[in-house]
Amino acid sequence: MGCRDPLGPPLTGHTDMVNGAAFSPDGSMLVTASTDQTLRLWDVAGRRGVGGPLTGHTGVVTGVAFSPDGRLVVSGSADGTLRVWNAATRLAAGKPLTGHDGAITAVAISPDGSMVASSGNDKTVRLWDLAARRPIGRPLTGHTSVTYGVAFSPDGRLLASTSGDKSVRLWDVATRAPVGDPLSGHTNVTYGVAFSLDGRTLASSGWDKTVRLWDVATRRPLGTPLTGSTSSVFNISFSPDGSALGGGDSDGSLLIWRLRTTLLPGHTDAVYAVAFSPGGVVGTASDDRTVRLWGISDNQPLGAPLTGHTAEVRAMAFGPRGKLLVTGSWDGTLRLWDTASRKQLGAPLTGHTGWVRGVAISPDGALIATAGMDSTVRLWDPAARKRVGTPLTGHTNSITGVAFSPDGRILATAANDTTVRLWDVATRSPLGEPLTGHASVVRDVAFSPDGATLASVGDDKTVRLWDTKSRTQVAVLTGHTAEVLKVAFSPDGHELASTGLDKTVHLWDIRSRSATVTFTASTGLAGVAYVPGGLLTGGVTGNVLRWTTNVDHAAAYVCTATKADLTDEEWRRHVPSWPNQPLCH
Repeated sequence: MGCRDPLGPPLTGHTDMVNGAAFSPDGSMLVTASTDQTLRLWDVAGRRGVGGPLTGHTGVVTGVAFSPDGRLVVSGSADGTLRVWNAATRLAAGKPLTGHDGAITAVAISPDGSMVASSGNDKTVRLWDLAARRPIGRPLTGHTSVTYGVAFSPDGRLLASTSGDKSVRLWDVATRAPVGDPLSGHTNVTYGVAFSLDGRTLASSGWDKTVRLWDVATRRPLGTPLTGSTSSVFNISFSPDGSALGGGDSDGSLLIWRLRTTLLPGHTDAVYAVAFSPGGVVGTASDDRTVRLWGISDNQPLGAPLTGHTAEVRAMAFGPRGKLLVTGSWDGTLRLWDTASRKQLGAPLTGHTGWVRGVAISPDGALIATAGMDSTVRLWDPAARKRVGTPLTGHTNSITGVAFSPDGRILATAANDTTVRLWDVATRSPLGEPLTGHASVVRDVAFSPDGATLASVGDDKTVRLWDTKSRTQVAVLTGHTAEVLKVAFSPDGHELASTGLDKTVHLWDIRSRSATVTFTASTGLAGVAYVPGGLLTGGVTGNVLRWTTNVDHAAAYVCTATKADLTDEEWRRHVPSWPNQPLCH
């Protein structure tokens, strides 16, 4: 049986359209609401009805929800009432709750079971004390049309609502006040609404045939709308692991979207540097002067932020075994960190007379290279924590990026003087003349895994490829519509990712030298790094997004690091989004 095949025959018993359904918290029971004015309870394992229909409503039953302890069911109806039912006895518990002026369209119960929220034709959202069976305060007003959907955040602090006015609104449950301005973007009635299980993402669906994702903290859209439905999308819900979103449309179809983005919140300012460690840790550096480490399997922060820099942190790199992290800042210093203890190793390294804008660590971990606002490149011994030799000079303006070749013999630099330079690491001297072609500031450079190709990006909106042996330009990749800030090769070297202020990530096929995929975000994108199964990008407004691409990227990491396939336990830890499968050939 396929993963999307129905489990047994349909559940039958209702005599008219089914408008809503909800599982009990333990998954053993299902309750359904129908136009036939009844509710029905079902045994999920046996796929059979439990007793007869629950009757009492005098209108269409529009919404239904289980309490968190599974003991109560709450239903809303076009008769303008809410009813509370004992799930075990299937009897009404107390009198109907009244107050809405017209039909009730949806109901939700708070995570702690203390409150019910309802939406209605009277353009309001109402909160109810479930134990006392009475309204809490005045109705929540602000929508200018019928309210169609309500959902509590997992911590119960926020309530989201949708409406015929095309907007989504967030409400502070404690104060019953709106949180910020309405979320706008849908072009028709908004209907379904759901929070992700971690509370960071909100999804809304609409009669415009789309589902939209929102960053709850910033109330900004995440990426482009999810499309694919041929009709209005009604109720929606996240999968337990947050990797997918399901919804039903008015054509009777069930749609499942595999989500491409996961938000890693925490930074409060631009994130221009991201990195993936061979030890399986993600690092992000921000203009908020902090560095954060994240678990790759769960996208959760590892301890508190790393603090110490006194200005924006714009550069970072992990050592070859992932135990060392190096960060560079506009405070002019370089800091070394132990990733296990998350503690700084010794005093900051000083020498640059301006901002540190780029950092790279040699493949053997013996050298650190830094790019400076002072137009110099400096080399450092990380073990001794001291400078190596004299600065590399030759660029005539600020140096913005630096990268070691895979064999550690060549260093590449990008600069505001519109050039790229290659350096012999052993002699600390330039290799030939500067590489010219960019028409403006060059922002970043990256070597392919085999060292044969160098990529550079810049303010001229281009990605350029260079043959490192002949030091000649071999391709100019166009498609970005604004400055391109960062670039990275995939682990297998077949693909290149570039990010820019045009709010996009472009993936380029190296062999055909053409764009294969373009992802769109809600903000300009800066730092970029390949991680198992996809990409990590930093945003100029502080967002960090993890993009799901395909399992081949994860395979490249697995095979490069281990030369063998993963066990089931290792797979679940490192590549949780896909089933285990042989990868190394």
